[in-house]
Amino acid sequence: MKDVAHEVVLVRRYIRVGMEETFLKVYGQQDPEGRPGFIDEKLYRLQDQDEPGVTKYINIAWWDSRADFERNFCVETPPKAEYEARQRERIWLSPVDTESIDHAPAN
Repeated sequence: MKDVAHEVVLVRRYIRVGMEETFLKVYGQQDPEGRPGFIDEKLYRLQDQDEPGVTKYINIAWWDSRADFERNFCVETPPKAEYEARQRERIWLSPVDTESIDHAPAN
């Protein structure tokens, strides 16, 4: 059976156009590498930028548990920073054990 114990947090970021470099600098200073429970993370810039004046990013981070994340970062979503067009959003995902699902073709 695959390890399904990890939790994932998606953080949606809404950055003011022209402030992307400031955001990326601050983001780089918050490196969680080496923190207890941290596994990995990736930052993505959305290809579909459909909101004028806003550049959207999604940070995907894998942690051993939500509690590990909350011990390292604020439990509450931090206040909007000056480079943010609006408040960031955290979305927590828990793994689903698909090993027990019947993958037989439907008739």
